[in-house]
Amino acid sequence: MIVLLGLVALGVSLLFVNRTVLRSWWDADAGVNTVEQYAIERVPDVPEWDPVGNMEHALITQELHRTEVEECRQRLAQVEDELTLHEALLSLTIKLAGCFVAEFLGCTLLF
Repeated sequence: MIVLLGLVALGVSLLFVNRTVLRSWWDADAGVNTVEQYAIERVPDVPEWDPVGNMEHALITQELHRTEVEECRQRLAQVEDELTLHEALLSLTIKLAGCFVAEFLGCTLLF
């Protein structure tokens, strides 16, 4: 069973490797040599932000102006403030090491 799963995984990985190799050959034949050219080829043009002419942009603008966004911003600011009140990692590490040393000395002095 394990051997069968290994063979299936090997076949799938070879399939992806072969796709990559074939794509690189096709790109070389077409003269596409950079990742940027490939990305430009794959990603469609993005329209400029136009809330007046584009209804989707208008809906997004309305959503951004609602009070829920302000509540999220306030909650985010509160969480950021809470996160900044934590001690530095180095300080906590030194204190923890001091506790281990004190525990070791306390145990050895008892016996």
